[in-house]
Order: sequence, then C-alpha cells, then structure tokens
Amino acid sequence: MSIEIKSTLKTDDLLEALKQFPQNIQKNVLNGALRAGCKPILDAAKENVPKDTGNLKKSLGIIKRRSRDKSKVRFSVTPRRGGKYDGFYAHMIEFGTSKMSAQPFMRPAFENQDNQSIEAAKKYMAKRIDKEVEKAKNGRS
Repeated sequence: MSIEIKSTLKTDDLLEALKQFPQNIQKNVLNGALRAGCKPILDAAKENVPKDTGNLKKSLGIIKRRSRDKSKVRFSVTPRRGGKYDGFYAHMIEFGTSKMSAQPFMRPAFENQDNQSIEAAKKYMAKRIDKEVEKAKNGRS
C-alpha cells in the first residue's frame, strides 16, 4: 500500500528554465522536487496514523524506486519494512480486517494535501533553479 503522486508540473517557466541546464542537474532538480512534493503527504499521514505503539508512524517514509530499465523514477509515501521498521501491517489499519474496522490514514492525507504537495514541488524547483543559476554565474558546477 502506497500513494504515488503522478503530476506533470505545468509550470512552463520553470520547465523552460530547467532545460537550460545539463541532464544531471535536471535530474537532480526533478528528483528533489518530487521528494519535496511527497513531504506534505508524509507529514499528514504521520498526523493521521493511529498511535498505539508508534511503530507504524516511525515506519512511514518517502521511498524512491526506479523502473527495471532505469528510465523512470517514482517516489512513494509508504510504510517501510524490515530492519528497524515495522510497518508490515499498514494495509490492515488502512482498510480494516474482518474483525477490525478501517482507520484510514493514507488516503485522507493524500486527498487533503494534493494542492500543497504540488505547490511544495514548484517552490522547490524555483528555489533550486535559482541556486543553480547562481552557481553558474560564479563559475561553479
């Protein structure tokens, strides 16, 4: 169970400015923008999650995944499993079981934070593009 943001940022000025940079900088800026866009959803999900032991809240995070051919990247707000994280039961809390009613926390977080998420991504892109322009002016790469 995870929620993914699939958004095309239709901010022509930002995208045109981004095209002026090398491919690796474009990739880094877009990855950062996607991660920044996931942050409001993550924060809302952590607020909404039932707090019995706190394990589920601690396990929520932003995960970066690549496609098999490495051409696509996606960021997901999802419970992490394994190691120090113990979020394997998140779907049972979100959707309920035959003996337990549902306590949704991910879906409401996504639905309530979608606009803030897009704005956070745009804000990050604008800030990062300005930073890269300054670096280029100063002769740093």
